[in-house]
Amino acid sequence: MSAPRDDKAGDDKNPLVERPPDDFAERIAAAEGDEKLHVRVAADLSPDLSFGQRWLIVTDKRIVILDAEEAPLEISLGEVTSAQMRSLVGGARLVIERKDKTPVSVYVSSTAAPTFADAADRIGELVKGGALKKVKRRERQRCPSCDRYLPERGMVCPFCLVKRVTLKRILSYLAPYKKAVAVLIPLMVGSIGIDMVPPLVIGKMIDEVLVPGAPHSRLYFYVGVLLGLKLVSMAVGTVKGWIAMWMSSKITIDVRTSLCRALLRHSIAFYDERQAGMLMSRFTNDAGRLQGLLANDVPAVVINAVMLTGVFGFLLYKDWFLTLIVVAPVPLVALATAKYWRPMNRAWERVGVRWTRLSIHLGETLAGIRVVKAFGRERHEVDKFKQNNDKVFERSLRADMRGFIFFSMIGFAMTCGTYFAWWIGGRQVLRNEISLGELTALIAYLWMLLGPLQWFVQTGNSVNNALVSAERIFEILDTPAEDMDAPDAVPMPRIEGRITFENVTFGYDKEHPVLKDVSLDVMPGETIGIVGRSGSGKTTAMNLLTRFYDVDSGRILVDGVDIKKMKLHDLRSQLGVVMQDTFLFNGTVGENIAYGKPDATLDDVMGAAKIANAHDFVLGKADGYDSEVGERGCRLSGGEKQRVGIARAVLRDPRILVLDEATSNLDTRTERSIQEAIYELAKSRTTFIIAHRLSTIRRASRVVVVDQGRFAEVGTHQELMEKKGIFYEMVQALEAQQEGWGWESDEIPIDYA
Repeated sequence: MSAPRDDKAGDDKNPLVERPPDDFAERIAAAEGDEKLHVRVAADLSPDLSFGQRWLIVTDKRIVILDAEEAPLEISLGEVTSAQMRSLVGGARLVIERKDKTPVSVYVSSTAAPTFADAADRIGELVKGGALKKVKRRERQRCPSCDRYLPERGMVCPFCLVKRVTLKRILSYLAPYKKAVAVLIPLMVGSIGIDMVPPLVIGKMIDEVLVPGAPHSRLYFYVGVLLGLKLVSMAVGTVKGWIAMWMSSKITIDVRTSLCRALLRHSIAFYDERQAGMLMSRFTNDAGRLQGLLANDVPAVVINAVMLTGVFGFLLYKDWFLTLIVVAPVPLVALATAKYWRPMNRAWERVGVRWTRLSIHLGETLAGIRVVKAFGRERHEVDKFKQNNDKVFERSLRADMRGFIFFSMIGFAMTCGTYFAWWIGGRQVLRNEISLGELTALIAYLWMLLGPLQWFVQTGNSVNNALVSAERIFEILDTPAEDMDAPDAVPMPRIEGRITFENVTFGYDKEHPVLKDVSLDVMPGETIGIVGRSGSGKTTAMNLLTRFYDVDSGRILVDGVDIKKMKLHDLRSQLGVVMQDTFLFNGTVGENIAYGKPDATLDDVMGAAKIANAHDFVLGKADGYDSEVGERGCRLSGGEKQRVGIARAVLRDPRILVLDEATSNLDTRTERSIQEAIYELAKSRTTFIIAHRLSTIRRASRVVVVDQGRFAEVGTHQELMEKKGIFYEMVQALEAQQEGWGWESDEIPIDYA
């Protein structure tokens, strides 16, 4: 049997050609032969839906399905009619349809489904005989260093975390609080010194007082000394704890503020790739763990390290033999910890992932509460939450039990040495080699030695979790922010409003552009109506103008200046945008209208509301412009929210106005009542109106018809009608629907045509 060819071993640039394992390599090479290879991917489910490995091989002539044990199944490409992916519960299957024969299915889990969806597309292209599209490698959520799967998108790999570097960065936040640190450190050292005195006092009391014939007055003295030491220790501990908590809270506030500032500087594309619940967990769970690290763990590390060093040195001086007996189990404990620590870390990481999923689900449910209520899905959402909650419980219980058993065994091993110390020391007391008081003091110090050792073993997990949380926060802080200004950014304090699209191409996925080489020149003061069917690229063009995204190729000019070279603040401060789904902040109507111009007077707010036809309904509210709109404007109707959004844009008096189906939620009568005001407002500025109804753009200076990512037609309403192209056909379709719908043609949504 021939050996596998090197050029078919695997292609890092082509995700549809995977590298086979050694036990499959020869069989796969034999199945491929000398034919041109297009697909070689591994399925992870057997026909009986159990986990197993099967290989799908597609050449320019055949499709081969290779099983671990059975003979390969070969299908001639000529007899294949189509290949489609069909969803299953927890997975999917690739169905290969054949001429006059039973279809063949290849089952895969959800993990492999995206790759097999690309494979199905490739088979379809081969069957049709068209050009083969380049397949983009899907982003794999693996650590680039160790290639392990990341627990969640954007999460730092806990196995590759350089704890020393992370801790050093955390401690750098202490710099503004040097005075507090200068007070805290002496208090820590002082508290350790105070805590080391009582064993000596107790030893003295046993030898000098708790013996027959000793004066009772000395008992009062020693008890008074112990009480005084305890009071001083409590006072020092209270001040020390207050300073540590104050400082950690201030640092956490600083971190959260930096995190908020970073999030607001990130681009829209950053949020497209991340879930809101995951980002919120950075402020809650991760920031909380960081605060616990700074308030409790970092001071405890210092205290226990100093305590461990001081007590160990003192014990070696007093009785080195007993000391070595007590610490004898420590090397074995260290080896056991090194062996079992990683599995425990993995268990806790799984708990963290479950917590994140629970938070994401709860956030989505609350954000979509109206949909949940409207469809009566409360019980479904509760059941789903309970399932996630149960999984958190199961993971937590499993991790806690593992930790409980492990730490119980560690604790037993650590304390075994003290039992030998009592045995050996007791014999020394019986032989009058040392006094009972000295032995008691030594045993007390030995327990003080074990305390820090056990702390370092048992709290390592919480410290590690806190360091991972800190690194996840730093990952957000270190992600490159939106490119605010180029080094040679041009200030544009006053925009005239000439907009030029020059051969602009853009796609949210660069391999599949939404806009394709579009060009348009808009003069200052023009009103441009934009029409087209859903998904044609209308909103995308406006997203590029506002620089929510940057073009892949070509450029957009404002007054002859590339917007990438403009100061972003100058561009957006002179833009007014009203979107179809108007977002209102929790506050009053007046505050929302004045959001883009905080220094606006009430008269200014009312003037903008009158233009947007919002003044009357606002006055109809109990508190007028002081009426609360609720979260996301939930106390207003859809039409009321849109009118507030239009008033917000009007008040800003922008040089460029973008209305993205801004009147789609208004009834026809209300829309007509504000159209006059909008067109009056548009006379002194460049305006883009993405139309939902034909009447919206009838009076536009020009109309742009967007079709399949191209500006297919540009002209006045009359010119496009005379041209009898795409726009004419849309209008004709609307008029044909007029009688059946019972609407006026202007009322029918234009993207229904």
